[in-house]
Amino acid sequence: MKRRYTNTSNDVSELSSGEDAGSFQLKVSINSKSKDGPIISRKRIFFCVTFAIFLVLAVQSLTYLCEHQPANVPGKQRLWYTPVPKKSRGLALGTKHLALYMKPQGLTRTSKKKEAEYLWGHAYWNIKLDELEPWQRANHLPREKLLSEKGIFFETMMEYAASSGESLDFIPETYRLYNKTDRQQFLDRITEGGMDESWVLKNPQKDGGKGVQIMGPNSKELHETVENLRHIPTFGGDSSSSAGRLIIQKYVNGLLPYHGRKFDLRV
Repeated sequence: MKRRYTNTSNDVSELSSGEDAGSFQLKVSINSKSKDGPIISRKRIFFCVTFAIFLVLAVQSLTYLCEHQPANVPGKQRLWYTPVPKKSRGLALGTKHLALYMKPQGLTRTSKKKEAEYLWGHAYWNIKLDELEPWQRANHLPREKLLSEKGIFFETMMEYAASSGESLDFIPETYRLYNKTDRQQFLDRITEGGMDESWVLKNPQKDGGKGVQIMGPNSKELHETVENLRHIPTFGGDSSSSAGRLIIQKYVNGLLPYHGRKFDLRV
């Protein structure tokens, strides 16, 4: 049974029912006009939804780019990580004895500096970072003695303290025996009770725990060091040369032990 209704205001074209009296289908023309005005077309709805999605994505993309914008660095400095070329992966430039340690790590020794992924050498090689490829890695840095050489490191920290006005109380009492002023200050310190304290004599050019001598209060080693400073002008080195330089620091007591033993962390 079919029934047809005509309504010019809502443009209801057809209302039909099948054999099931409870089933109705209402067909309405979307392009027709209602009492409240024209009904939006499907194309216009699709366009609006698409434009809104595009606008949201554009805003999110701009926000991401602004948050991850690289810093203003010199043009020669790379901004992003550069992948290592396949032909250079696992190649290392180094000495012959170092090759024994390279092989177990999956590295192959090469003599070609331009092709090596890793450059492992001595400090006197004077590797210039600005001449390396962006993907190459070296084990030495320019002016690294400012950190690795104990005497120069102390001088650098003192210059920083003087220019910044900060107190570097974490540095123990230190005297450069190759500096005439520090040398005399240490001898004065000994006469003012320093002989009853522990001191550490260091060769600033050595590392790995080498060239270090611990001298206890009133010990034989401490008395010998003081006598050498008083009677041997060349003992402790000279400011004009790095050879034979020595520094002396007050031994830091009251350290936190680990299972009754001293320890240190080298990072």
